[in-house]
Amino acid sequence: MLYGFKQVQLPDAMNKPRLNYLFHAYFSKSATREERDELMELLKDPENDEQVKNLLTKTLHDFNGQEKLFNVSQGKMMVEKIVE
Repeated sequence: MLYGFKQVQLPDAMNKPRLNYLFHAYFSKSATREERDELMELLKDPENDEQVKNLLTKTLHDFNGQEKLFNVSQGKMMVEKIVE
């Protein structure tokens, strides 16, 4: 378990450990500014769309609802990056 999240098992073609790490670090609020910037760049790459969708789905599924997963601004930014 990384940062309180269950590790996501993805097919080899989509298993990009760095994206997984940055995604979980971002949502656990432990990512540095550089890591957040790197994540935003990876989110712009259409090749990562499937993995990002899987990570979001898994995270939302595992979320227990006791605390906010992200604030409104973060949510809007993530959605914008996904649909670009």
